Amino acid sequence: MPHDVSPARLARMLGDTAGCQIDNSTRLLLTFFDSFDWRLHAAGLRLLQVATPLGTVLRLKDAAGSEVVDSIGVVDVPAWPADFPASDLQKKVAGLLEMRVLLPVARVQCEVTDLGVLNEDAKTVVRLQMLRLNCDSAEVSEPRTLWPRLRLVAVKGYEDELAALAARLADEWEWPSA
Repeated sequence: MPHDVSPARLARMLGDTAGCQIDNSTRLLLTFFDSFDWRLHAAGLRLLQVATPLGTVLRLKDAAGSEVVDSIGVVDVPAWPADFPASDLQKKVAGLLEMRVLLPVARVQCEVTDLGVLNEDAKTVVRLQMLRLNCDSAEVSEPRTLWPRLRLVAVKGYEDELAALAARLADEWEWPSA
C-alpha cells in the first residue's frame, strides 16, 4: 500500500461515503521480544506484547506471524520466562530460552483505522483495517515509518465481495498482497 494513502483517501478510492465508511481509530503498541542470541527467531517464533487501551496481551506466533501458538493476558512482561503465568506459552518460551532473559528487540507504534466497504443496500460487506506503523529500537537513531498495511476481513455471507476487492486491489491498483 502506498505511503500517501490516508483513511479518507482510501474511502474516496473505494466509492466515497456511499461505498466506504470510516469507523473507529485506535492506537496500540507492539513490542517484540527475544533473547540476546535470538533463540525464538531461530526456532521460527515471534514473541510480542500487544498493548491496547483495553489491555495487554503477550502472543507467541509462528515466524510468518499468521498463526498464534498461544496468548496470555499480562500487565507487565516478566524478564524471566519462568515467571510467566502457567501456560503453553510459558512452557515453550522457557524451554527455548533456558536461563536467558527476554529483551525488547523493537517497538512498533500502530494506528489502526477500521473501514467498512458497503454494498448498494448500505450493508457492510467487507471490513478493512488500515495500519499505519512507526518502528523504533535501540539499534536505530530515529524512528522509522513502515509501509502502511491494509488488512481485509471477511463478513460472513459476503466472501465473494472480499475476493473481488482483493482482486481489485491486486489487479487494478497493483497493491501486493502480504
